[in-house]
Amino acid sequence: MTIETWTIIGVLATVLGTLTAAYQVLPRRRAKQEKMERRQALTTGLQAAKSLQVIRPEQFAQRLNNPDDLPLAEMEAIETLCLLKPYIEDPDCHQHLGFLCSTFDTVRREKSRVRINEEDVASRVRTLQGRIQWFVDKVRTEISSK
Repeated sequence: MTIETWTIIGVLATVLGTLTAAYQVLPRRRAKQEKMERRQALTTGLQAAKSLQVIRPEQFAQRLNNPDDLPLAEMEAIETLCLLKPYIEDPDCHQHLGFLCSTFDTVRREKSRVRINEEDVASRVRTLQGRIQWFVDKVRTEISSK
């Protein structure tokens, strides 16, 4: 073998070693990125859950029937929690979140032509407020342990 061949083999070995090292780093980077994204999602969910817990269910339901005074911030908090359902393990929460989000869609679409059942909405919000507390506790623990 000539010197050029040995040089090419040396360069290829160096490139192969560099690629192998980079390939081994990828899973750690991906895991770190996923961990950071999960933490951001959980922090957003925690803020939304706190907003949900301070809603006054009866007033909230009444405001849904008034298109000029929709509770947009509260609706956004509930919709945020609905998007974060993969992090919420309680299937009852999923059911209530889904119902409330579909109610919001109806209210937005129909404006003043629809009247929602205020008792049903208030009851679901109250139930959701009680059931979401475990999520708040779990997220606080997970975020503080990192």
